Amino acid sequence: MQDRAFVEETKALLAQANRDADYFDSIYEQVLEEHPDEFVAVYHGKVVAAHKTYEGVVAEIKRQGIRVDLAIIRDFETNPIPLAL
Repeated sequence: MQDRAFVEETKALLAQANRDADYFDSIYEQVLEEHPDEFVAVYHGKVVAAHKTYEGVVAEIKRQGIRVDLAIIRDFETNPIPLAL
């Protein structure tokens, strides 16, 4: 029975992660405008942190009591360095 609960919890977490990723995609332009050159975190369908550094956004997520591994963090760099392949 414990295995079934684990499977159900995992399915729920994956479904939430997919919803958060879709939400991030839907607000991409807005976030890029409001938080240029920042790391931004989404959790349960809302922006929960933004900071110039990855460490700063992680600290803010933790300060709110959110598990970092459950938040989606993206870098909104406005002038990325081109890669030569």
